Amino acid sequence: MNRRLSAAIELGALVLVPLLGSGCAATIDVAAEKAAVEQALRDWVIASDQPGMLGAEGYASFMTEDVVWLPPNAPIVVGREAVMAGQAPMRAQSDFSLHFDAARVEVSAGGDLACGIGTYEISYTDPEGVLVHDIGKFMDVWRKQPDGSWKCIAGMHSSDQPVEARD
Repeated sequence: MNRRLSAAIELGALVLVPLLGSGCAATIDVAAEKAAVEQALRDWVIASDQPGMLGAEGYASFMTEDVVWLPPNAPIVVGREAVMAGQAPMRAQSDFSLHFDAARVEVSAGGDLACGIGTYEISYTDPEGVLVHDIGKFMDVWRKQPDGSWKCIAGMHSSDQPVEARD
């Protein structure tokens, strides 16, 4: 991992994790919750790595119904269905590829909120025949659900690539 990414991850964790704290309870096993979030992230990668709508549905399935998504250079997206609809066009491309890797997971002392910070790489050819390839970073906020599973409640990603000039 490069030095700038490492510093950004450290800063993000230092700023976000205290905000996530929701109190301490002696019965919370934070290490077990962290392992559960890490597993959810691995499962999310597998569910997302499917062709077409299967991948869009798999990606969105790890989000709450009211998820708030902050894509780069675009308006805020609210709701699992809206995220899935936004994913569908690029995932319809035969050469679509998305990989993301969580470099760090932090869980609140209360054991009910967590953040995942890491990197992604995406590529596909758009309908106009232009190759889209991007490498960047992401940060997601997760909440433990009543059934014990973890779901993403908010997320963002941003490119490491320079912004191209627009007319």
